[in-house]
Amino acid sequence: MVLKPSGLVTMAFCPSCGGQGEFAAQTALSCTCGSPQAWLDDPTMPFEFDSKFNEYYLVTLDNQSILFRYCPMCGGRLPKSKRSEFFTQPSYSDMSESKRRLASVKSLDEVIRILGPPDETFGPQTHSPQKKAIYGFRDVKQTIKYTSLSETFDLTVQETVDGQINIAVQGKPKGSD
Repeated sequence: MVLKPSGLVTMAFCPSCGGQGEFAAQTALSCTCGSPQAWLDDPTMPFEFDSKFNEYYLVTLDNQSILFRYCPMCGGRLPKSKRSEFFTQPSYSDMSESKRRLASVKSLDEVIRILGPPDETFGPQTHSPQKKAIYGFRDVKQTIKYTSLSETFDLTVQETVDGQINIAVQGKPKGSD
């Protein structure tokens, strides 16, 4: 991974799971190597710390942020995120009901027929060949977002240019009524 123009940094561990897979939260020890702090101290490194959320990010050349939950050098857990202090926990019953209603949808038109008009519409979104190759990104035909469907979450649905439907749920910002 290129972190600065003068060279490469070899990542020994996944920054999302620390190489622990689905058991990361239960088994990983805290980072002890100091690499994340060293990167922050180096002004040539595109690494940032968000003190509000207590999270480390790598900033890519196209100004996207990649969240690091684990140190890619030692695999140790980075500080616990404070993100849950700022967003609601989505209601399980609301999410289950939305999932049930959208279980067999094949297009955004079907989603709109079931849920009604969205609150927001975005797209299309295209990705570079590099992002497609590295991250498996797909170009998005259109994205729709429902912010008034639930009191505890926002629902986002994307239709990719190859017809795949992606559904995501995100807790609402706390204190935003």
